[in-house]
Amino acid sequence: MWGLFGRSIGAAWGAMVSTTVLGAALAVVYVVSARSLAPCIVSHFLVTGLIEPGLVLAAVRGEMSRRRATRRIAAGALQRPMKESGST
Repeated sequence: MWGLFGRSIGAAWGAMVSTTVLGAALAVVYVVSARSLAPCIVSHFLVTGLIEPGLVLAAVRGEMSRRRATRRIAAGALQRPMKESGST
């Protein structure tokens, strides 16, 4: 999904890997917590509430690609006026 929004294979690959890692971590939490779903539900709620809004904003703004973000940073740095070092 994030690869489609960001139009980036790298973003899609990163989302796929991070989802796999998160799923494995939640599986470990499930087994360690005596097969109780409560810790998994709470942690999934926190991830969905805290991380996903940032992902949506980054995808909508076109910041999912490192190349695009680097170009924006460089363009912003060139547009900012330099501080004048005036002596008093």
